[in-house]
Amino acid sequence: MRPRDDRQEERYEVEGEVTLKVLMTRSEDVRSVRARLKNVGIGGLYVETDAEIPVGTLADLDLRLEGRPLANTLGLVRWLRPGQGLGIEFFYSTEEERDALRAYLEGWVRERGLRRQAPRA
Repeated sequence: MRPRDDRQEERYEVEGEVTLKVLMTRSEDVRSVRARLKNVGIGGLYVETDAEIPVGTLADLDLRLEGRPLANTLGLVRWLRPGQGLGIEFFYSTEEERDALRAYLEGWVRERGLRRQAPRA
């Protein structure tokens, strides 16, 4: 079953990396997972990973584009495609944090002439 595409913000195809520090799981250990960042928007991101991180898991996200830090923020796993990847919604603590990420991301996208990702069918 495909996740429903109900995002309201634009999403852009990118090649980057992300380290997810899984904060809330059934295990008592904090788990660190490296993944490939495939698309990102102000509302969230999609990463390719074969790690199966449960929906509802809170993760500390260390995002990098072209090897440079993009942001460090929190995200909530919203859906999982086992063996393929997962969708994460950003969890902002303040409007200022959201606005700062939006400004950085919009500038980064503009500089590179990236195209908007087509909605999932």
